[in-house]
Formats: sequence, structure tokens, C-alpha cells
Amino acid sequence: MDGDGSFLFQGASGLPLLEVSNTDYRMVERCQEIAGGRIHRYDKKKGFARPVWKWSLFGLPSVPMARKLIPYLVVKARRAAIIAALPTKSYKGGQVPRLVLYLREEAAKKLHPLNHRGTGELA
Repeated sequence: MDGDGSFLFQGASGLPLLEVSNTDYRMVERCQEIAGGRIHRYDKKKGFARPVWKWSLFGLPSVPMARKLIPYLVVKARRAAIIAALPTKSYKGGQVPRLVLYLREEAAKKLHPLNHRGTGELA
């Protein structure tokens, strides 16, 4: 996750998302074996570049996975901790309490600047 991984929030849903992208399928396949999730293939449009494989774990399952990853991360430990702090309760019928929505929004605000190059996260 430190090298080829991302900790994000997905659009309007405000749910967390973990991703790993690599040109070697074995890397993303291993992520799926360990954590579940999905694998997608993205073809480069120019030249003869190899396809990129992307593993993703979306929604509430990404929270406990972020918690498990923290001890193994260096560069992205803070990003994982932001997602790991979210509640994991599932709400049926889309009736997510306002407090939970607020916590997701605040976490996304904290995470956003860390996902830009040159933010000096280690400082």
C-alpha cells in the first residue's frame, strides 16, 4: 500500500476505498486473496504499454482492513489511520445518521490534501 496503494473516499457516497494498482497481476490478485474486493483491468491508450491492474476494496470492509495495515505502513500510515477511525456499523435502507455522514466528510477533508504529491506527510 505504501508504494502502489491509495486510501480514498468515493464520490457522493462518502465511503472509503482502498486501491492497489500494478502492471503485475499477481500483486493485485494477492490483495484480493487476503482482503476480498475486486480487480479491474485498465489498458493504456498510447503505445505498447502493459495493462494496469487495479484491486479495490470499497465501503465498510475497507475500515477494518485499514486498521490491520497501519502497523506495516510508513508513508501512508496517517492516511490509513484516518479511514481506520471511521465507524463500521452498516445501516439498512440508506438511513445513515447525520453524525456518521459528518464523520465521513471530515475524514475525507483530512485525507484529501495528503493524497497530493509533495504534502510532506512525514513531517
